[in-house]
Amino acid sequence: MYQISNVNFSIGKRLILKELSFSVSKGEVFTIIGPNGSGKTTLLKLLTGIYKPDSGDILLDGMDIKTMSPKVLSRKLSVISQNVNIQFPFTCFEVVMMGRNPRVVNNQKLSNKDLDAVIWAMEKTNTLQYGERLITELSGGEKQRIMLARTLAQDTPYILLDEAFSDMDMHYVIKSMKLLRELVDTKGITVVNIVHDLNLVYHFSDRVLLLKDGKIESLGHKFEVMKKENIERTFKIRVESVKDRGMLILP
Repeated sequence: MYQISNVNFSIGKRLILKELSFSVSKGEVFTIIGPNGSGKTTLLKLLTGIYKPDSGDILLDGMDIKTMSPKVLSRKLSVISQNVNIQFPFTCFEVVMMGRNPRVVNNQKLSNKDLDAVIWAMEKTNTLQYGERLITELSGGEKQRIMLARTLAQDTPYILLDEAFSDMDMHYVIKSMKLLRELVDTKGITVVNIVHDLNLVYHFSDRVLLLKDGKIESLGHKFEVMKKENIERTFKIRVESVKDRGMLILP
């Protein structure tokens, strides 16, 4: 599990995140929401070890994330960001195969087990037909599906997503979230997810962290956090919410 205790983080003289304390349990979809500029992406970069907190502690399965090497982290967690920035003309199969690199020891060749993991991941994401195509030739949504396949091939207990499906058609967004939900429920993986679509929060999350101005505005079960008054106050919008069905944004 993740344990975040009294974390502060600044960029220059600006304090971005303020006294954050919360935990993320194994086997849950933990969703981070909040207005633009609330610190969501910054928080995710702290959870991945890209950024280091000014103060406070971030523990991953009991280990201080600051002390964990990139190799160890790459076996613990995988990350998909909003922008897929691969400039070199790798085939999609090669890109997904890169997810197996943390499993390779002493530069050994990839095994049949690695190949099976890649094929399984591409089948699960309906991307096997793109195998020989160059990643640079795909649309934004197709690239995001390839990155999801690479993440599944990496086979980590933690998956962190930063608006990872923003370019996908809604059909594939829902299929991708259902797939992750299935893996959470059957394999006990943990998903930490940043999204803007409040309906996705309703349908696929377990717990939700609502950030505002770098502070925790609300934290708890999705139906507790996603209350009408919380959303309207934080996002400055009018909404109607229906338990188990979603949220309607009003003009």
